Formats: sequence, structure tokens, C-alpha cells
Amino acid sequence: MEISAQPQWTAEPQSGYQINSTAISANGKVCVLGTSQEYGNGDFSVFCYNSNGVMQWQDKIGEDIYQGVYWVAVSGNGNYAAAGGTLSHEGTDTGFLYAYDSVTGKRLLELQTQSRVNQVALSDSGETLVAVAGNQLLLCVLQNGQYQMVDQYSYADQYCQSCQLSADGSVAVVATTRNYDVTQGPAGTVAQFSIIGSKLQTPALYQAQASLQRVAISYDGTWWAAASHNGQALAFSIEQPDTPAWQYQPDGLDLSVAYAIAIQKGVDGQVYLVCGANLHEQSHGCLYAVTSSATLPATPTPMWQKNTQYDPNPGVNMDRQAIYVTATDGQPEQSGQETPGNFYLIDVQSGITCWQVPTSLMNWPMAISTDASAIFGASDNGLAYYWSAS
Repeated sequence: MEISAQPQWTAEPQSGYQINSTAISANGKVCVLGTSQEYGNGDFSVFCYNSNGVMQWQDKIGEDIYQGVYWVAVSGNGNYAAAGGTLSHEGTDTGFLYAYDSVTGKRLLELQTQSRVNQVALSDSGETLVAVAGNQLLLCVLQNGQYQMVDQYSYADQYCQSCQLSADGSVAVVATTRNYDVTQGPAGTVAQFSIIGSKLQTPALYQAQASLQRVAISYDGTWWAAASHNGQALAFSIEQPDTPAWQYQPDGLDLSVAYAIAIQKGVDGQVYLVCGANLHEQSHGCLYAVTSSATLPATPTPMWQKNTQYDPNPGVNMDRQAIYVTATDGQPEQSGQETPGNFYLIDVQSGITCWQVPTSLMNWPMAISTDASAIFGASDNGLAYYWSAS
């Protein structure tokens, strides 16, 4: 299955706004995005497109709100969507978490949160939804056609950066960073939560000496990974959930923060991990790939590493079978401007870049369908891009 570098279509949902997050269904037929502005106000919306680039619906979040949509998700079956972000930078309940019937665009959940929702994730069926906001992990489930928040977990001294959910909705993982006003304790944590009977079970918790920026989970929920503020990748197994199965960073590189990570089990049963990290005092970044056995004890074996033109962003994602990995790059400059950016599609096994598509401004999101048939990315230039297999 080959995906052409030429987008099948592009769309500009709201001129002048950024797009911070995209999501795509398992078969590539439902695409969701949200508009935003990193440090500004606007009339931001959530949008849904079909695989032909036809907008199915738009949900306006509000008028003159702050930042807007930070993250979106769509269920594997394409029936449900979710979005989270910021409404205001003043007062309490400044964030929002909304969920949708992705066919009609009807809101099935309207929840204000204590601070910005940093990430949302849906199970394949859409029956389970998790989100992180401030120091909380929120669990919502679909009941009688509406989402209800049924449980939450609050950290005493950690800020939740990222969350992910296994396809069946039974395992959630969270990456955190120590709160800025706390001087003691771990710099970050990686937590694995089993979800049983619509309840978050006591987490298996790993306390790290570096902040954790992003987390990823394999389709079956048996392996997960976290990207560290020092550029290191940490991999965890369900066999030993409270301690890394292994940690890896390439030799000879002065790594900085890593905002991007993906992990999957291939058809050969091996675990494959790709991490994107910044480099100290460099304008370019680095992608590196590692593999290991899926059973413990497991030892990381480096596969390949390569430079990105600019700093890599969270658009690193893999399909279910670990055939392709996507990546995005670009960064703000001291002048207050942004660099251009790129979308990358890379063969996981060989590390060969299948294609690199440049854009006028930096790119943050890039999502690949579970079956590797389609890709949905977007840019700070306000455009969304859809690629499909030929």
C-alpha cells in the first residue's frame, strides 16, 4: 500500500487561524480538526470532513475565546469525536471538553474543566473517552446516547501533559510534569490505569527524574511509551507496568526536549518505537527508531535515526501494523515569527523517507489511519491536508 506525496485534497476551514490537532478514523473516512491561535482570541470551531474533503459539520466553540481547540480525537469506527482546549485564560473553569456524534455533529458532552484540556482520546467503539486537564485525568463513558463523566484521578503535584487509550478502552496511560510551584518530588510520572466497570483503577506509577511530554500506546494496550524532556524514550510493558522495560537515547547527540513519540507491535510481533527530539543549540531535530522483543526481558535495538529540517512536533504516529510513521516539524523563532515546516512519511522498517512535503509555516499534527490507507495533517498556515493510498 503506497501513499502518494500529493494530497488528495486540502481545506482551509477558517482563514487566519492555526490548526493544532487532527484525528482520523481507522478506515480514513472521517477526519476531525479544530482551529486555534496559540496566544490569541478568536471564533474557533471543531470541523468534520469526509474522505473526499467535503465538510460534514462545524461546531463553533464560542465567540472571542482564548486559544481555542488544542486537541481532537475520533473513535476508530468513526461514529464519535471529541475535542478539548481553552475558553479563557482568566478565572476558573477555563478549559472545555466536548464530545460529538460525528455523523450529525450533535454535542453529546459539554464539560468545562479547571484548565486547558491538553489531550483527548477515544476507544475504537467510542464508548470510552479520556482527557487530561491541569492535574486531572477525566474518564467519560457513553450512556444512553450521551457521555457522562464517571470518574477522575487527581495528582497532588503533577501537571498532566498527555493521555492515550488502548483501542478497546481498557487501558489509559498518562504522562505528567511536576507543577511549577512545587520544588520537591519527581520531575514527571508515567501512569498506567486499568479501566474496569467504568472506574479508573489504582495506577501503576513510574516516577521519573525528567519531565514527560507525551505518551503513546500500542493498539492492543500491552506496550506504551513516553517522550522525556531530556530527549529520552521510555518503553513500558503490561508485564511490568510500574518500571520501564527499557530506556533509550542515541549516542553522540546532545538531545533536548522530545515532544513526539509512537509505539506499536508489528505483524512480526516485535515492538517498534519512534521518537522525535530537539537538539541543543541546533535548528534541526532528530527522529530515531528502536525495536525490541514484546516479551520481557527486552533489550532496545537501534534501527535508524535521521534529521528533521526543523524541531520535530507531536505529529509522530504509526499505523497499527507499524508500516509507516508520520512526522511534522517547525518552530517559533525569537523574532516572534515561525519557521516553515514539513510533513514526513517514513518507512518504519528501513527508515527511508517516502516523502517530505514542505509548508509555509510550522506543522504540529499529522494522524495516520489504523489501516495505513490515509493520513490527515494540518499546519499553522491554516490548511488541512489529506493523503490517501493509491
